[in-house]
Amino acid sequence: MPRNSILILLAGIAALMAVIGLIVSGGPSVGRAEKRDLARLDDLIALRDLTHCIAEVSGGVLPASIDGTDLCPSAIAFTDPYTGDDYRYEWVSARGFKLCAPFEYPERISLAGAASLDPSTGCIQFTYRP
Repeated sequence: MPRNSILILLAGIAALMAVIGLIVSGGPSVGRAEKRDLARLDDLIALRDLTHCIAEVSGGVLPASIDGTDLCPSAIAFTDPYTGDDYRYEWVSARGFKLCAPFEYPERISLAGAASLDPSTGCIQFTYRP
């Protein structure tokens, strides 16, 4: 096989691998969306911690809403920095609550522990354990 043919074959294989990589990963726009989703998840984790703090200073009772108190930090984002939409807090039960965000790719988010993300609503269910 001539040298030029081998180089052309290798270049073709490299181009094919690059195309497959973009298809599998979704490309740069998906990567940016995933980064935005991780920022949203970080915000919800901070709001979860705030909710737990409010419950602790309220005698172990989950709040009806999360606005912060003098005893709990309130320098936390209550709105999505990319869309301007408010994050949602939903009281579910005496020990359960949901925090919701407009995730772009919720199916790509993995959570540790007992928390679960509903991809159709963007809500994560949390349990408060005093």
